Amino acid sequence: MEPWLSLLRKSGPFTSGSVFRIGEIYVYSGEPPEDCPRCGSGQRRYHVHGGFFRWLKTFVDGQIKRIRLRKPRFLCLACQKTFSLNPPEAIPYKRYCSFLIVLCLWSYLVCASGIHHCLPGEFSEDISARTVARYLKAAKQIAQETQQFIREVLIRKKEPRPVEELFPGGLDPPDDLLRKQRTEPDSASTLWRALHMLRQGAQALSIDPRTLLAWANQTSQAKKRPFLL
Repeated sequence: MEPWLSLLRKSGPFTSGSVFRIGEIYVYSGEPPEDCPRCGSGQRRYHVHGGFFRWLKTFVDGQIKRIRLRKPRFLCLACQKTFSLNPPEAIPYKRYCSFLIVLCLWSYLVCASGIHHCLPGEFSEDISARTVARYLKAAKQIAQETQQFIREVLIRKKEPRPVEELFPGGLDPPDDLLRKQRTEPDSASTLWRALHMLRQGAQALSIDPRTLLAWANQTSQAKKRPFLL
């Protein structure tokens, strides 16, 4: 996990610039989408409909902490239904930020041991092996899309030079992973490749990996496609 943590450029948990802090509370100030996520209307007629709080586990000053996050709620005037927004650093209905989820997945993908022995000590009290297994199953199902959105972000930041320059060592998954994932080697390899691209891209471009993750998540939301899980 240390190679990942050495890439963090900011001490705060949010790097996209859309979350600000008031005391011990983090407030997301996102704008509603062009199309209503409930009815698909493109009229963009919304009323602010309050907000609500949720707990999110994330990195704060290099440590895993639980923070209180306020999310905005909107009322669509076309369908009279409400919806809420997630900051790009979070995944809907998950209590861990996207970067922590990436660290969980990566710990398993590069570990020679099984899923019960792959998590580093920092995670042992917070995340169970069952949770990692559940995340891994969901992540493999959309690994191709996750890789595509990470690649799109890297291409935008790398142009006009080819993005392949970021990966001089290639993108071949480790042999231990292929031995562990005999039933689904292709999807596991694609997921490993996506996260490897994220880490190498962050290092080569000197960008916080959480920022790249947030950009990739925003790209997926704009295209109404799933990302990471």
